[in-house]
Amino acid sequence: MTNLIDLDRALADFLEDGPNTAPEAPVVAALAHARTSPRRPDLIGWLRPDVMAPPSWRVFGLRPSLVLAGIALVVASLGVAVIGSRQPTVVPPGPSPTTLPSIAPTNAPFARQITMLVTAGQPYPIDVTDTTGDLVNAVSTQPGEGRSVGDGVHITSDPADRSALIVMWGGVPCESSGALRVDERTSTMTVESQACAGDTFPLDRIVRLTFRSEVSAAAWSGTVRVVGQPGASSPADSSLVPDTTHLELASTADSTVSIDIVDQSGHLAGAVSGPATASPSVEFVSASNVDPTTVRLVWPGSICDTVHRLTIAADFGLTVDRPNCQLGLDARERSVILTFDRAVDANALDTALFSGRPGSGMPTWSLTGRDSVGGRYDLGIDDASASVINVAALDSSAVAGPSDRFRLDQAGQAVIELVWIGPGCATPPRLSIDATGSRWRLAAGTCDPAAPDVVRRISLKFDGSRSIDTIDFQQVAAGA
Repeated sequence: MTNLIDLDRALADFLEDGPNTAPEAPVVAALAHARTSPRRPDLIGWLRPDVMAPPSWRVFGLRPSLVLAGIALVVASLGVAVIGSRQPTVVPPGPSPTTLPSIAPTNAPFARQITMLVTAGQPYPIDVTDTTGDLVNAVSTQPGEGRSVGDGVHITSDPADRSALIVMWGGVPCESSGALRVDERTSTMTVESQACAGDTFPLDRIVRLTFRSEVSAAAWSGTVRVVGQPGASSPADSSLVPDTTHLELASTADSTVSIDIVDQSGHLAGAVSGPATASPSVEFVSASNVDPTTVRLVWPGSICDTVHRLTIAADFGLTVDRPNCQLGLDARERSVILTFDRAVDANALDTALFSGRPGSGMPTWSLTGRDSVGGRYDLGIDDASASVINVAALDSSAVAGPSDRFRLDQAGQAVIELVWIGPGCATPPRLSIDATGSRWRLAAGTCDPAAPDVVRRISLKFDGSRSIDTIDFQQVAAGA
């Protein structure tokens, strides 16, 4: 510092010897230039330090310029952050959205449990399902007493609604469950009926089905599958529940011939009717191979054996059951072709043919007769007493009709004649005799109420004396 003070004193002494005023012309020019050339104000000039002046103050030991530079740096960083946050979000390019084709809504399949109305036994639930959802409603309707339809499923149009079908089949009072499967794709219906032990008096089952649009009964067909076999006819392993398939057989007569096929082997893949001929080629039931997996079964019969049951045992034994009837009259040959899912040697199969065998599920007796105007009827007789040893259809044209719709006549000590009146279209009738032999029920069936009545007449022969005074007889019919 001492050196600087000495220098200032030396310069002052030097300048005192020279001029102490500036020339007038340069001063005037400088003032004029200052007036015509304004200068921008220095807003931060107060912050500029005098480079010649000694340091005067600091903040935390730092120069003000460094402090301001730090503040400016912080502000700039905040600005960049704020501006950056306001930039639009950039989404990486991806696949362009694809417009999905419109899918027409589909109807959910119909599935509902309904209560089956009955005339005997207890109402029971059945499951009704379909495949397309075209079925919109199902309801059971109250049947009349007895059975008015034959074997299988009978499908008719509802006269009051073109989109509804009336489905009827036979059942028994001991049933407690069942199912109705409707397949619109094949126009078929399958009734799953429960096999049970108890009262087996045949009764009608009726279900009304409503669809989304008009349906034609002529396009539909149905089958009955009996699930399980009660009592002695059950397979040894109760976990093997056989199914029963109802099949219509070819016939040369003017009546329907059918067979129920019970498969206990679990290997039956299909069954169709074989051809019908009027001259039997066999005396007993016979099996032969069509190919390694197909077997043709043939047996002799007559026009009176219109219902059958074929049981396929676990070892592929084949047993045909049918009711007793007037065999030998108007002989017929019956046949069915069976297809299995494995090779079967027909020559090694055990075969049997039974008529009126107890526990077979078939009527004990069947007969074919002509009514008073010549119309044919086929009567099935369920004899739980096993006391009937012969039946016959009698001439109905030579006898007067009973005044009270039926009459029992004592034709012999062990022979009783039954005469009854009913519509000629009400067929097939069914007669049931209970285990005591004293309670008879005739389900004559109903059809067109305007159809003319006809007289029918049969005789029954028993294995011992039988009086009409001990018989409680009742004629029942659907709608009665």
